[in-house]
Amino acid sequence: MRKTKIFKIARFFLMTTLVFSWIFSGWPLALAEETATSTSTQTSTSIPNPADEITVQQQADEESVSEEIASPPAPTPLPKPPLKERALNRDFRIAQKAAHRCDAEIFRIDISGRVSAQARILLGGKKVQSGEVEIGSLPIGIDILFSENRDYLHGVSQNDGAFDVEIVNQEGSQKGSFSITMLYTDRESNQITVCQINIVNF
Repeated sequence: MRKTKIFKIARFFLMTTLVFSWIFSGWPLALAEETATSTSTQTSTSIPNPADEITVQQQADEESVSEEIASPPAPTPLPKPPLKERALNRDFRIAQKAAHRCDAEIFRIDISGRVSAQARILLGGKKVQSGEVEIGSLPIGIDILFSENRDYLHGVSQNDGAFDVEIVNQEGSQKGSFSITMLYTDRESNQITVCQINIVNF
């Protein structure tokens, strides 16, 4: 009877020891593994990779350089040439009965929206041995020159019957309808007659 009791007590202690050994040997290891895995995951998630930051910065720098190369500064526009002006400051008297005369081949010339145009001045009446034709005052930005000598004054001899003139219309020229006077002078008689062309610029 006494041996049976001692045997039961011994078996109880043995079973208790095995249970405790099993509990304390398996679970702490599993908990440690789970804790280590969780900590490792959190660490890898929360700590940034320096190499990634360098790559992102390099991409931003390359895009910035590309934008600078792709959009060069706009060139400075060239200054516009000054508008031509001509005012004929000269006293003269028109001879009503002069034997010589001049006329415009085409009286009205429209230069609206055009850069240049041509006109022709015809000489008639008495043949002048020695004389001159001079272009009068002009609107601002509208220049008229004799085609042959590129001047406002042209000499006349008895062999001359007509002169071509070039009309230049500058950007920003004066707008309107203008009568341009041509002075035709006979130096022998000192008589002056005039003819006109009408310049339209709108």
